[in-house]
Amino acid sequence: DRWPIQAKQVSRINIEKLRQLETATDKTFQDCDYAIGWTTDPTRYAAVPVRRAAGTPYTTLKSEHVKSIESIGVFEKIDPSQVRGHVRVFSVAEPAKCRFRAIKEPRDINDVLGRDTLMTTDMATKADIRQLVHKGNYFVQFDYSQYYDQFALHRDISLRQCFRKGRQFYRQATAAMGQRQMVEVAHTATRKISDFLGRKCETKAIIDNVVFVGKTAQECVDDGDKFVERSRQVGATLNDAGISVKDNVQQEGDWGGVHLDFVNKTVRLTEKIVTKTKLSMSRASSWSYRNLAAHFGLLFWAIGLVDVNPGDYFTALQFYAGACRE
Repeated sequence: DRWPIQAKQVSRINIEKLRQLETATDKTFQDCDYAIGWTTDPTRYAAVPVRRAAGTPYTTLKSEHVKSIESIGVFEKIDPSQVRGHVRVFSVAEPAKCRFRAIKEPRDINDVLGRDTLMTTDMATKADIRQLVHKGNYFVQFDYSQYYDQFALHRDISLRQCFRKGRQFYRQATAAMGQRQMVEVAHTATRKISDFLGRKCETKAIIDNVVFVGKTAQECVDDGDKFVERSRQVGATLNDAGISVKDNVQQEGDWGGVHLDFVNKTVRLTEKIVTKTKLSMSRASSWSYRNLAAHFGLLFWAIGLVDVNPGDYFTALQFYAGACRE
C-alpha cells in the first residue's frame, strides 16, 4: 500500500525538431511525420463523440499518486466545463520494482478510432531478434525514460482525455500508453532518430528500445554516439544518459526479452522472463482471469524466441477462450 507511483520528470520532445530531423530512408521520415499527427492534429479525432463532465470516470489512484503525477506535468487540473472526453486511469502493481504504474486508457478514442486507423510498423519481430547474433559481433542498446510522457498532446486532444478525483477534474497532458495510435507515435519516433545517413550497424527498434549490432565495437560506438546526439537534438531523454556509449558496448546481454550471446551465436530467454513465468505459475491456484491472460502473454512471447513445442499452449488457449465466453 505504501509503494510509490511510477512518476519521473522527463523533458518533452520538440516536435518541430523531430519533424525536421533527416533520415536515411524516405519511409522512416514519412511514417514518423504521419504518426506524430496523433499528438498534434485535433481534426483526426473529429469522429469521436464529445463527452462532457457528466459521467467523467473517477480514478482509483490514491490522492498522493495523482499529486505525484500532476507534479511532473502529466496530469493537469481543469474546470469541468473544459471536459471534452474521458480517460480511465487506474494503477497496476509492479512487484519486481516495488511500485505502481498508472495506466491511462482513453476508451472513447479506442472504441471509435479502431485498428483500421493504424499503420503497419517495422517493429522488430521475434525472428529479427533471434537473428541479431548472426548480424555482428558486438551490440549496444538504448531505451528512453518514461517515453510516452515525452510526447505532449495538443490541448484540444488532451481535453478529450479527462478524469476526476473527488471533485477535481484533470486532463491527460501527454501521450497515453493505452491509446493504440500512441504505440506508432513512439515507435516511429525511435526509428526516425536511429535511421541516419552513414549508419554502419544493423539496427532494430521496439517502441522505446533500440539496438545497434556491429562487426566491431567501434562501429557500435560510432552509431551509438550519433544516436545519442540525435536524441539530444530533439530533446528526448534516454535512460543512463550519463554513461558513455563505449562503456555500454557488449558481446553478451539482454535485449527484447532475449539473452543474446554474440560469441557463441546463441539466444535464450532472459532470467527476468523465466523468473516471471515461474512466479506466475507458482500462484496458479489463485489466478484471476487477468492473471491467466498475463501468464499466457509470457508464454506467447517465449514461443518463437526459443525452441518450444507450442502444442500444449494452443490447446490451453482454446480452453481459456471458451471459459471466458462462458
